Amino acid sequence: MKPSELIKRLNPVLRGWANYHRHAICNVAFPQVDNYVYRRLIRWAKRRHPTKTGRWIKKNYFGTHKGWDWTFYDKKTAQRLIPISPALKSQKHLKIRANANPYDEQWAFNFKTREKKLKLKRMYGLRARVSHKQQGVCTCCKQPLNLKQAIELHHKDGNKTHNEIDNLVLLHLNCHRPVHHSKLYFQL
Repeated sequence: MKPSELIKRLNPVLRGWANYHRHAICNVAFPQVDNYVYRRLIRWAKRRHPTKTGRWIKKNYFGTHKGWDWTFYDKKTAQRLIPISPALKSQKHLKIRANANPYDEQWAFNFKTREKKLKLKRMYGLRARVSHKQQGVCTCCKQPLNLKQAIELHHKDGNKTHNEIDNLVLLHLNCHRPVHHSKLYFQL
């Protein structure tokens, strides 16, 4: 099997397994899985090239990517195998109370709060900080930001290189378009 085919087969399996298990105690398990996959890839490369040295195998099949040494990649297609531990963060499962009912009005606030927390957890980096500052609500239409919808990062001063939190706002795609063509542009 070629390295590109191996990467195409392994990446979805590793990503799916990691997404499924990220709510459990994975700070120990993910590095162990990375180590296991790494050892199997070395073994695969040695079986494929029995007369080559370890340095040759490292030079041709492994490289450094985002600070992680020994990342498996294909030189021809530039595809990389994802390392699980740096790619995914562990996330605690947000529990639901035993007597909670999603169809009962008295529990509606609890379910909305839980949904907002889950949305914030799914976002990473700069967008997550901006969304947290806005409390997960679009500043234009005051509706919750849904990850299934298109969300735009708007710069208040119009300078796309000025990425300070105070200058950024998350808007729905439909809210973002009219902002540039109206007086709302200066009010956000």
